[in-house]
Amino acid sequence: SDLGSTTYLSQLDTAQPLAAGNRRLYGDALDALVRLQSAAGAGDVPAYDEALLTREMNLFADWYLARHVGLQVDDARRSELDQALRLILANNLAQPRGLVHRDYHSRNLMVSEPNPGILDFQDAVYGPLTYDVVSLLRDAYQRRDKVGLVSFRGAGAEVVLPVRNPRKGAAAISAVALAGAGSAIWTAACALMV
Repeated sequence: SDLGSTTYLSQLDTAQPLAAGNRRLYGDALDALVRLQSAAGAGDVPAYDEALLTREMNLFADWYLARHVGLQVDDARRSELDQALRLILANNLAQPRGLVHRDYHSRNLMVSEPNPGILDFQDAVYGPLTYDVVSLLRDAYQRRDKVGLVSFRGAGAEVVLPVRNPRKGAAAISAVALAGAGSAIWTAACALMV
């Protein structure tokens, strides 16, 4: 169906991160994500398995560092990087699994009825549930100079950790927990768009 032309990206109020419109959009996106994650089971889509995760993580050194930064990683640094990637891989493989969209962010979510309309799902896989949550909340298309922890419950939002500037030493928080079995109530650590 026609989802229109209004993206989340065009509607998010970056000047007022806790604006009612932002809370509604993110609440709808998180609710839809809960439904999406259970829309397919193992075997319905390709697995986001060790081989695929490893291949994608290796793009950091092989593509980004080498091609875009022009940095050749020596054997000692590559060993350190490989050790870090193994830890990330183990964490991802140990997580609960479900359908992963892989591009769940403001440019692929359309303001529609029902909200959101979801685009660009052809690369969906079965993998770690946190992948799309982080993709949404750490959206590469949103400017985030400051971060804080916001708890979203239903239509409400509460600042749990005051906004801080990560460039001055504050750690950016990327975490999420689903509250209640089968519930669409999320508590999300959200990078604020300030």
